[in-house]
Amino acid sequence: MKKDKPYLQHIYDAICDIEKFVENITMESFFENKEKQYAVTRAIEIIGEATKNLSSELKARHSKIPWKTIAGIRDILIHKYFGIKLERIWEVTQKDIPELKNQIAEVLREIDEKDKETQK
Repeated sequence: MKKDKPYLQHIYDAICDIEKFVENITMESFFENKEKQYAVTRAIEIIGEATKNLSSELKARHSKIPWKTIAGIRDILIHKYFGIKLERIWEVTQKDIPELKNQIAEVLREIDEKDKETQK
């Protein structure tokens, strides 16, 4: 689990970045702003890549988190770039990212608590 924490932190940080990138903008503004699109897309790629590096033990323990879907979105962004629908990227920022943030925060809290217990 210790090796998982840095990857989880990368996921959490990328989520926070996405929130900043889309803060106070509309879907239409996002569609017109290539910098925002690139920034969000890159952050989603980071989340997917970090997810692929998590241990199977952690993924099994937190099976409610859609790990395969997260990694799959990354693969689509990397390998099928021209097939990306901006509507889907926007939807991810508005629906999936807030939920994932809560889930990752909970996993990080759990790891921190276990670390504290181990230090006693």
